[in-house]
Amino acid sequence: MLKKVCVHALNKIKKLERRIKSIDEDIEYLKDENLSLTQITELENYRDQLSEEMGQLQRIYDSYCKQKTSKQYELVFRGKKVEVALVPELLADPLNNFISKVSPLGQKLEDVNEGDVLTVQTSRDRIRYKVSKITTYLSN
Repeated sequence: MLKKVCVHALNKIKKLERRIKSIDEDIEYLKDENLSLTQITELENYRDQLSEEMGQLQRIYDSYCKQKTSKQYELVFRGKKVEVALVPELLADPLNNFISKVSPLGQKLEDVNEGDVLTVQTSRDRIRYKVSKITTYLSN
């Protein structure tokens, strides 16, 4: 699962790179045409925000994906087994079972053992998970 998380991170970084390049092209066009300084400033600010996010993702990738070990959790939820990985917040993607470390479930998983039962309060419900397996694996 670590490999999937790292591919996900690289895809997000590449997507941001493309978006930043597109914004740079828009800024150059607006400057060449002597158009709205307000629009140029807004685009530059937006580009700077995306650049900051991309830098954070790159740092996360460098520290998280280049580490030697990671944990994967097998949870039982309503009788079904689900494998999840804890990831930094910017890489969270619950639909792919990449759970943010700051999410309610992520916080509970930090200090669990196999066999533990977790209760997580969501905005609508209390959800119970049983930790059936914790696997530590090496990255490739």
